Amino acid sequence: MRKLASTADGSDNPEQIVVDNRFDGTVADAFKALPKRFGQVVELVDIDGLSYQEAAAVLSTPVGTVMSRLHRGRSRMKAQLTSEGYFRGGRR
Repeated sequence: MRKLASTADGSDNPEQIVVDNRFDGTVADAFKALPKRFGQVVELVDIDGLSYQEAAAVLSTPVGTVMSRLHRGRSRMKAQLTSEGYFRGGRR
C-alpha cells in the first residue's frame, strides 16, 4: 500500500486520514457512544441519506427536532474525534 504524502505544514493528508483504519474505528466508537435520540438521526440523515423531512416522518418528530438532534449528535462526534487527536484537515 502506498504512503500518502503529508501536507506542507506536516499534518496528514486528508485522504490519508480517511483511509486510516484507526480513523474508521474512532468514528464508529464515537457513533456508538451517542445517546439513542442523537444516533438515530445521525444514522438516518448522514448514513442512510434521508432528508430532514424524511427522518422526521420516520421518527414521528418535528423537522426542527431532527435538525437539533443532528447538530448535537455531530457535535458530540466531532468532540470525540478531536479528543482522539483528529481535526479538520489532519491529525495531531
